[in-house]
Amino acid sequence: MGTDVKSVTKVDAGLPTAEADMTWTKLTDGGYDTSSGSFDTSKYDYYVADRTTKLQVRLTGAQGYNNGVLALDTVCNNIYGGETSIKLSNGKTKKVKIKQARNAKFEDFWDESSISKNTTNGYGSTWSTDKASASSTSAVITVTGNRWTPTIYSKENLDSSNPSKGYSDSKITTYNMSKNTAYYNNSTSLTDDNRNSYSAEYKNPSMTVMYNALWRTAANRNTAVSLTTSNSSGYWLSSRCVRAFWDVTRFYFRYVSDSGSLNTYIVFRSDRDVNSACVGLRPVLVVEK
Repeated sequence: MGTDVKSVTKVDAGLPTAEADMTWTKLTDGGYDTSSGSFDTSKYDYYVADRTTKLQVRLTGAQGYNNGVLALDTVCNNIYGGETSIKLSNGKTKKVKIKQARNAKFEDFWDESSISKNTTNGYGSTWSTDKASASSTSAVITVTGNRWTPTIYSKENLDSSNPSKGYSDSKITTYNMSKNTAYYNNSTSLTDDNRNSYSAEYKNPSMTVMYNALWRTAANRNTAVSLTTSNSSGYWLSSRCVRAFWDVTRFYFRYVSDSGSLNTYIVFRSDRDVNSACVGLRPVLVVEK
């Protein structure tokens, strides 16, 4: 990605290239327009890969949460953004003018307005170490010491009417590759320029998060295409999400399992515990009409 990380050993294995046998299907219901941050049915045509890529990507820790959306979308754009013709699932070849290639988003397959919410302590609830900020008494984080969040979380949207809105946008245009060599002890140090990849939330009196993780929720948009990889391996969605408990908050990346169901992988927790997962991608081509 053009970033030299001293702690990572370089392996000259060659850059990934477009998979010649990949075929594509148009998302008939439209797709997510990252430039406007809303679902689009008229501005562009959207073509999704018919299967998961053979290439797999590992996301780990707060840095994976911070950089994952930008990284996955950039990988797809680097590989498929220059295509001028594509093979369709019906065997035909189509000439295209690609505006952007990206990884699949949560919004491509799930319409959040049709998802039921549980603002007491489930999807759409606000959890906080401050009782006044929590959506209910059952949504209070009582272990106040676990206040660590990935730095990009401060830029996420906290909107109970649209719990996942904003979590599929990169929010940043450069990578946060901090090495966690220092911890900041007051709010004056928490600036965009000098933050660690994770930081303690000293925004007294609370750490507040939005619970917007979902599991095994059937696609309600572009449903036929969403299941075409059910006999393939799982793939990342370029979408973050969060689940909160009384003692810890978990920061996830969404993925679609090999059975075609919505799922999540933990990459970071508010007690600074780190998790890791590796799955494929599902490229989407944003094509000019």
